[in-house]
Amino acid sequence: GTFFFGAPTPAENEIYIIGERDREIRLYALDPETGAERWSQQIGNPDQDIELDMVRRWWIAPVAIDQGVIICPTTIGLLTAIDRLNHSILWSTRYEPASSSRNNQQFNHINQTTREPLNQRWCPSAPIISGNKVIYTPQDDETLVCLDLITGSP
Repeated sequence: GTFFFGAPTPAENEIYIIGERDREIRLYALDPETGAERWSQQIGNPDQDIELDMVRRWWIAPVAIDQGVIICPTTIGLLTAIDRLNHSILWSTRYEPASSSRNNQQFNHINQTTREPLNQRWCPSAPIISGNKVIYTPQDDETLVCLDLITGSP
């Protein structure tokens, strides 16, 4: 099945949610009445399957939507923007390496995201869209990310 990273976000006539299945992280657009998938777009490939990464299973990835752009966190160090009308990727940026020795540890020979003290990470929150800027505080890094909504440039 699909592992969903938090609650869905409604917008107009669709519901959006980030999920992972078969080592693919995707944005799913669902019918609000039936829950059926209308379309999806792949936004990332994790190094480790979600069933084996106990820390990443606790993280959420709520989307933000404004001006026809869907901002998608991924839980793997990527932030991706999707065009809401044609479902294509506008941009994708890495705010931290997906696999760095600083952030991964081995448990039974399986890479896992490091369990950090709670006060060394941002609290879970959706990206914020303000004007033409996206502000994001990822749970998997200490970085404050501020990017152009349309181009993804800093």
